[in-house]
Amino acid sequence: MSTLSPTPIDVQSFDVVSNHHDLRRDLHRYLQYVDGRNIKRSYRTNELPAADTKRLARLLNIDPAEETDTPFRFGAEASTWIDYVDGLALTMGFVSYDIKGSYRGYSSSEPSFPDNYIGFNREAYRKFLTLPLAEQERQLFDTLVSSYASSHNEFYQYSVLGSLDRFSMWGSAVGVMPTLNFAGIRRFLFDVLQSCEAGVWYSTASLIAFLKAHHPYFLIPVEPKILRGGRFEGRYANFYENQFANEPIPDHLKDGFERVEGRYVERFLEGIPLTLGYVEVAYQETPPFFPMMGRLAAFRLYERFFQAMRGDMPQPKVVVQPNFEIFVESAFYPAYVIDRLSNLAEVVKEDTATLVLRLEKQKVAAQAAANDAFDVINLLKNLTGSQVPQNVAIELQEWVGHADVFTLYEGVGLLESADPISSITPYVIEQINERLSLIRQPQKVRAQLQSSGKVVMYVRHADDRFQPLPRKAQTHFPKSALAKPPKAKPPKQPVAVRREMLVALYFPSDDLFEKFRKGLLDAHCAVEADKEKRLLTVAGRDEAQIKRVIEDLSSEYAIRLEDSQ
Repeated sequence: MSTLSPTPIDVQSFDVVSNHHDLRRDLHRYLQYVDGRNIKRSYRTNELPAADTKRLARLLNIDPAEETDTPFRFGAEASTWIDYVDGLALTMGFVSYDIKGSYRGYSSSEPSFPDNYIGFNREAYRKFLTLPLAEQERQLFDTLVSSYASSHNEFYQYSVLGSLDRFSMWGSAVGVMPTLNFAGIRRFLFDVLQSCEAGVWYSTASLIAFLKAHHPYFLIPVEPKILRGGRFEGRYANFYENQFANEPIPDHLKDGFERVEGRYVERFLEGIPLTLGYVEVAYQETPPFFPMMGRLAAFRLYERFFQAMRGDMPQPKVVVQPNFEIFVESAFYPAYVIDRLSNLAEVVKEDTATLVLRLEKQKVAAQAAANDAFDVINLLKNLTGSQVPQNVAIELQEWVGHADVFTLYEGVGLLESADPISSITPYVIEQINERLSLIRQPQKVRAQLQSSGKVVMYVRHADDRFQPLPRKAQTHFPKSALAKPPKAKPPKQPVAVRREMLVALYFPSDDLFEKFRKGLLDAHCAVEADKEKRLLTVAGRDEAQIKRVIEDLSSEYAIRLEDSQ
């Protein structure tokens, strides 16, 4: 194959467009959002609900100003970025929902989508995340390259980020169009682009001239194979330079290649390469013409394009700092690393190639409470490939040692009854005791109990306190302040109050303080630490462990315990 040598070009007077989104990151965030939510798509149009679209826009950092069309956008058919990510997740098999619909009655002219909920294929996505970055990129690339049809390709479908208009779809189901292998065409052009250099602006016209001179049949074969029953009416019979599709482009024109193949190259560049962040494109003003021709005047390839094509993408670099911040550097969004760290840390800063997170005590403790085998230090070692800073490791051990299980219920009710009620069993989330149970759909349970003849008192408690109940109510909960005090005092009950002695240890230096704390943690003692005062507080029952730590440090220190005055 001849080597491409396109002409460099100055783009100072052009409008430069780059992909300021990150398709890999946004796909990951979309799937995180979908996971665990019951999202019902719209009945008529099968679109995402407006509320979810707004939340996703915030999650994907999409400014409302970005929703407006670019200056060269033709028509209103262009998909939004969120729609594009949503469709990609479906194509890759990470989510599922009905796209065919059903016709509701004989008079229906359009399909409807009743009860069309988005399903999440967690197993498929987890399997994808564990793949090396190069394999993830290959699957993403293959999915986009292989997705086409006679009416779904660069000639007819608008680029999600580009600015060019498209050919009329008139007659796209006949002629040469259904026979074209767009997956092969796209792969060929990606191979051609690998002859370019990263960071150099090239003239699109010179790329088209190269293809015309050396590969004139890269798009339409010399002898197109028409589908059975069809009739060959010309190589360019599917292409009309008129919105009303009156006459196709004649085959004999000297610039026929520029009018068809050249237009395809322009639309190819602002399609998959721009969407994947492989390329920047530059537009120039041209005379009004349909479809636009010569408007995408230049392109520039990023280094990540060549890394992706070669499959030698560098692995993410993860570093844990002594200040509990985690630096992640990667040319491609490290979805697996972020997925593992998102349960432990909060994002502090994010840009194209660097992400900064900070370990959070509550998150680490929650993971430890949910999984007895959770080892945060080993997890960080595997992600970084190095030891965790000593002060971070000690602090993490302390966080994990104080982890407790805490379950928060939202949108549920607490049912209190004198006797068990079997009819509400399907609504019970957890039976606390014979009189108390957590239930879902409390208003529905209320209506069901009332219809069965039971007297129901429905009380909505505040978020921070219980609503007092009438003084005559038999309940475990607080009653109204108007309640009269009982006439007779209840008998006194014997109560045993447990007492536990604590040992407070004050240290003269930071070094000894840290070593002693680590020794106690290694001995599985519950330790409260105050770094400013160099104070460790330990239960009195752990006095034997205190002596053992003193013995372990005897080679460095002659430690004696003194009572505080």
